[in-house]
Amino acid sequence: KLLFEAPQFDKKILHHVYNTNNILLEKLKNGQKLNSNEEQDLLNLPETYLICYFNLFHDAIDKLNEAKPFLKAYNEETYTLYKETQRILRKVK
Repeated sequence: KLLFEAPQFDKKILHHVYNTNNILLEKLKNGQKLNSNEEQDLLNLPETYLICYFNLFHDAIDKLNEAKPFLKAYNEETYTLYKETQRILRKVK
């Protein structure tokens, strides 16, 4: 039996992070070019969606799953981070 307590963050900051992730996802869907800051944020996208989910943003997992094909097409590093996030989610369940 594994006990897990998710890290808790300030809701205001999480809303900002969640909205930023949603904007990045929309840019990926539309095939728009990302600047260097957005590329760095994209590397953190799977992890931050997971943190949002653990902090009761229930649709964050849906957004993460929606991002899968776009992360896979973007590059291998972002897709690997996505897969690691999915492994964490499976272990926590």
